[in-house]
Amino acid sequence: MSEFNIKINFLLCFLVLVVSVYYIFLKTPSSCNLEDPSNRTFDKYYGISTNYFDEVNAESDNNPFFEGVVPDNLFAKNSFILVAKRGGGKTAIRKRYIKSRTSTFLIEIFNKQANSFLKNFVDYKKEQLSLSDKEDYEIIEKNWNSNDFEDTVTYLFVDSILKSYPQKKEIYKKMFKQMVSQDEKLQFSTIICLYASYTHIMTLEELLNELWLGGNWIHTKIDKYPIEIKHQHHKRTELKQTYKELETLQDKINVIERTQTNLNFRKGIELLHDVLEEFKMKTNVVRNQDKILILSEIFKKYLNLTPLVVIDSLDEVSYFFNEKKINDRALEVFIKSSLNQVVISKAFDGTVNLVYLFPLLENINVSQFIERRDKIPFVNLVWSEFQLKNYADFLLSMMRSKQRNHCQTLPDFYSLLDYDNHKEGINNLKTPRELNIFMQELIILLNGESSINSFKPNSNNIETAIDKTEQRFIVNN
Repeated sequence: MSEFNIKINFLLCFLVLVVSVYYIFLKTPSSCNLEDPSNRTFDKYYGISTNYFDEVNAESDNNPFFEGVVPDNLFAKNSFILVAKRGGGKTAIRKRYIKSRTSTFLIEIFNKQANSFLKNFVDYKKEQLSLSDKEDYEIIEKNWNSNDFEDTVTYLFVDSILKSYPQKKEIYKKMFKQMVSQDEKLQFSTIICLYASYTHIMTLEELLNELWLGGNWIHTKIDKYPIEIKHQHHKRTELKQTYKELETLQDKINVIERTQTNLNFRKGIELLHDVLEEFKMKTNVVRNQDKILILSEIFKKYLNLTPLVVIDSLDEVSYFFNEKKINDRALEVFIKSSLNQVVISKAFDGTVNLVYLFPLLENINVSQFIERRDKIPFVNLVWSEFQLKNYADFLLSMMRSKQRNHCQTLPDFYSLLDYDNHKEGINNLKTPRELNIFMQELIILLNGESSINSFKPNSNNIETAIDKTEQRFIVNN
């Protein structure tokens, strides 16, 4: 190759290098051209593919988890109690905690379950005590007690068993084969039948047949139903008394699902009667026995599972929080019932694990109801301005790591908001949810003024975003 060709090749390579450097490092990205209306968005300007400030739904699996505010080793504890403001991260902590646990049987007391069993309670009390003229929250205030909470845990324990049975049938079959004690089977069957919701009656029938006959049906299959349900035939005299005792005991359970037009909720004890009739047995009604303890011991003995009772999202329960007011007295009565010594003592000895995530309210001092705080960790989660800054920087760093075709590198939180000049307004934010909503509102404002301020907020932007945040937080919460 001639010297001339070598020089030409060298110049060509150098030219390619220069052009590459220019396009990679020196050319202004198209996203910086704010004369183009399509670039006048915060996300486009900063090359953001996923804006984590957009997510305010605590149940979303897309939420990144910020550990900077969680006490050391909290997730290593079997039980703990935590209070925090609405939007303060309770649900995020709950989701991370449950994800970290193994060998547990989850019993959920969230807003959906609470609204359901409290409705059952209120409706039953209105009929039973002629309280139709009373407000729902007043009925809870005056009538709810620790026995109702224990019944709630048992009711939801049974509900979780029946809901999980179709998917985990083989696991339950193995457990039933190991249950050779007739007394143990009777205790288990009696509790299940007393507390079973009639919506799960077909599953209950199948479970009882598997438990007592290994799947060989007690009754002949008819039509589309697996078993014929016999209704109060009571052939044996001694069973009539047993059935009446079961009815009496069931009538004292205030939280189970009932209907006013028929006796569907009795079908559970009718099935139990069929089992007793089939095997010529009597049952000692579990009147004064610890039903939570019985079920827990069976699950630990045969499945190596410890029940995990989790309370969360009470600030979304309509009986405690509604558009008119916060019924803090009713909420306090419920919280106190969940901390009664009978239930709490089960966490001390490992019978059950308890994770309680309560809303923080000025009028409710949860810690006063906890007798042994040395046994169960208690956390009062309050976010400082620095912890909120760290939370915001955590989200910004995640977005920064995914920036593509951006005009500017995403700055830290204080730089982004010119914090020193706007700290008074920004420090009004008290929780991660408030901060997320604030950033959403601020970005909307900045998008509208992007051709003027290049996404640099002024005092008016900050104040307006704070006002809108307060309005949204009050309406949505």
